[in-house]
Amino acid sequence: MSPVFEFPSYTIDSIKKHTFPRLTSFFHQHFITEASYLAIMQFLEKIILHDDIVIEKNYSKQLTRINHLWWSELFPDLPDFIPLDAESIVSEILIAHLHENTILTQMMTHANIQPYIEQYFNGISCCFDLVDHTGTYLFWYLDENNNRHALWREGDELVSTYNVFRIKMQHEEILYHLNQHHLIPSGLLIYTTLSCYYGVTCLGGFAQGNYLSKIQEAYSMLTVV
Repeated sequence: MSPVFEFPSYTIDSIKKHTFPRLTSFFHQHFITEASYLAIMQFLEKIILHDDIVIEKNYSKQLTRINHLWWSELFPDLPDFIPLDAESIVSEILIAHLHENTILTQMMTHANIQPYIEQYFNGISCCFDLVDHTGTYLFWYLDENNNRHALWREGDELVSTYNVFRIKMQHEEILYHLNQHHLIPSGLLIYTTLSCYYGVTCLGGFAQGNYLSKIQEAYSMLTVV
């Protein structure tokens, strides 16, 4: 359950080198019909390799343009569909919260609430697992090469593997790195912000009906601590 936010963009060469041959192999092995093969090839050539999409610098922006272009193809008579990155929206919201003392601010900065976060959210899909060391704690760190690193709590700090990045869990530190786009909110912060704090109805997403209810339950326990 890792986000694709800020992934490097795909290129024309990568699609032609990897995607086209694999699709052709699926057709020759009779995994897909000829009609499906031709339809997918048309989609790749018309949408995926569109000039305005392949020039984008990261995968998130490419997906935004793909969704908009494809929506227009599928539903030409409906209003424009505007896909937005939840990570970008939540980052802006968290920046605003860091100027106040809300439960979201406390989750990012208060030492006394951290053991409860680790207790209630541990093992929930798209949050983190302290045993298997999967996911990340509150944020992902994005380095200068757009490589994403998981962060783990050590006392009052968030630390990446091999100490590539280390940050104090303090208002000024987190505010600075959010503004510099060094920190990407995790699934935990995205859903507690949108669904739990603001009550936004979230639809879709792989297994969301399972993990979102668990996140909501964990958040409810956290708010009574």
